Amino acid sequence: MSRGCPFIGSTAGGISELVPHEWQHRPGDFKTLAGLMKTMIEDFSVQFEMANRNFALAKTYTSDVLMLRLPSAYSFYRL
Repeated sequence: MSRGCPFIGSTAGGISELVPHEWQHRPGDFKTLAGLMKTMIEDFSVQFEMANRNFALAKTYTSDVLMLRLPSAYSFYRL
């Protein structure tokens, strides 16, 4: 994502939080995965759109941005 690449993910683990629903497949569902791969490979506009989306989303996870969120993330620990 941080390199501006399009990608497809499964619904396993934390990946599903980052990948749009229409670009996800269930683990072991190779038919859906193959269809998604075919669509991604054949349509440059889809690749370009996903690459731009992924790069923009990755920017929200840079250390500078995360450090600004850190105090509020730990605010529930204050007594």
